[in-house]
Amino acid sequence: LLFLFSCTKQTTDPRVPALEAEVASLKQSIKDLKPDLGELMTTIHVHHSKLILSFLGANWDLARYQIAEIRKEIDRATALHEHLQESTESLKELKHVMDPGMTDIEMAAKEKNRAHFLSGYKKLTASFNQCHQSAGFGYIVIQPPVVPMSTNQNFEKVK
Repeated sequence: LLFLFSCTKQTTDPRVPALEAEVASLKQSIKDLKPDLGELMTTIHVHHSKLILSFLGANWDLARYQIAEIRKEIDRATALHEHLQESTESLKELKHVMDPGMTDIEMAAKEKNRAHFLSGYKKLTASFNQCHQSAGFGYIVIQPPVVPMSTNQNFEKVK
């Protein structure tokens, strides 16, 4: 009986508490470094603005780049902020709202189809607003820029 007791006795490595504290500290650091959803949405907003300016400047390469950046930031937002406190829906559930507009505008930029691009841009903008509505942020309304956000960038195609 004494033998069984000694076999089941658990010894704690004296380094375990320090390692657990370090893991907790690292988890907090990761949480602190995670960009806020508003920061990610602002980045998407900037690319949305630059997207139409690229189109107006007939810079299809830059337009395709802006589309890729928008998609990348949407993916980051859904990965980092899956659950919204203000909504019963998750960002992953809301992401599908933006997919048709993104797909349309990607095809239009690839084909350099101006009419299709404008239609896709309007659909994409409407999908952003629909997403805001569904997430409980209906007071955030996106529109095409009235004036360029960035005056230090040339949006015309470089020859």
